[in-house]
Amino acid sequence: MKYIFLFIPAIGWGLMPLFVAGVKKSSIYNQIVGSVLGAFIFGAIVTAILRPAFDATTFLFAMLAGALWTVGQVGQYVGYANIGVSETMPISTGLQLIGVPLVGVLIFGEWSSSQAKLFGFLGIIALIIGVVFTSLTDEGTEEGNKKNQVSTLIILVFTTLGYISSSSIPKALKFRRNNFLRRNSRNDYCCFDLPYLYQAN
Repeated sequence: MKYIFLFIPAIGWGLMPLFVAGVKKSSIYNQIVGSVLGAFIFGAIVTAILRPAFDATTFLFAMLAGALWTVGQVGQYVGYANIGVSETMPISTGLQLIGVPLVGVLIFGEWSSSQAKLFGFLGIIALIIGVVFTSLTDEGTEEGNKKNQVSTLIILVFTTLGYISSSSIPKALKFRRNNFLRRNSRNDYCCFDLPYLYQAN
């Protein structure tokens, strides 16, 4: 059953560009406001139903993650308008699939074995090649306009950093919490543990 739930975000993520592109005469501003408002309403409903426990630190980091997600979403909407959905989505998604694992390996120490690193980096290289080929378009088309394409790709690269950072913040919170629990067993604290020490007391 849990695997079915894992497919729901992927389906929603895949359908969203089609709905956005289907709304004619909508500006990027209208698109991002609608997306953020929809995400807020959905999040409020889920929070009211599940009632998860969170503290002020977690809430603030979640707000930061949401703001960074908005940066990435703006980049995608700019891409839809300039080079189309069919080219924007593979590039944006490919960049995320490259960036998020790199953050996991370099910062959080994932892929601990040499075999995992080997196959992981081979996969990232394959993704980079795929993104490069996806960015190539036919000359003479509106999407293939060199100036239009290069500027949009630059925007996508920088705004995708917002997506990558947004995805990394929940992992960072969990990582920090686990480190605190390990240090707590040794009574070995640092300044970043103050919120947890306050809660414990």
